[in-house]
Amino acid sequence: FDFPEQKASKVVLFKERGEIRLPSFKRLCFPELVIRASEKIGVIGENGLGKTSLIEAIVNSGWLKTTHHFYLKQELGASEIIELRKSLKELTSEGYARCLQIIARLGSDAKQIFKSESWSAGEARKVAIALSSVNKVDLLILDEPTNHLDLPSIENLEQALRASPLMLLIISHDRTFINQVCDRLLEITATEGGGSLLTEMDLEPAPSRENYLEKK
Repeated sequence: FDFPEQKASKVVLFKERGEIRLPSFKRLCFPELVIRASEKIGVIGENGLGKTSLIEAIVNSGWLKTTHHFYLKQELGASEIIELRKSLKELTSEGYARCLQIIARLGSDAKQIFKSESWSAGEARKVAIALSSVNKVDLLILDEPTNHLDLPSIENLEQALRASPLMLLIISHDRTFINQVCDRLLEITATEGGGSLLTEMDLEPAPSRENYLEKK
């Protein structure tokens, strides 16, 4: 990933303390959020507590102070696949070569993927990640980026993101992935009233990846 043209101390996201409504009609409360350009942040929590809702609020509610961001959703629908194919066709020869290289590093035959009329879920995610690099964003927002990826691809993605100068905001149940990549951890937990609460936690040793893959 290319180095973004911004100072590491630049505030990329700011939101005063508040709350958002969840699809379950419950609420997620959060403290003041201040995230700087150099930070890599993991978001964890049980399903249904508002992780994706928080990310969508960040993307859609004007909290970001940069327009150069890429949001990889947990699952890519037909319309997103169409947009990916369109973006590939619009690449320069240099960008095309870069996409080939990145997808190969993630463990797939990029030329075969580009020729295919249909992509697997894992192939689509690799194309999306490759395009985000080519487009030189300064913020990557990834919702379960290891979904549909095999272990070598996960480990290669870990290495690339860890070495990247980009700001990262990552939702994942893979605590090994979070610990390898991130330097801050936000956790969403259930509250007694049935809502949920976002708090900052210390990064602790993660469980083995074998346990995570067995659960998947």
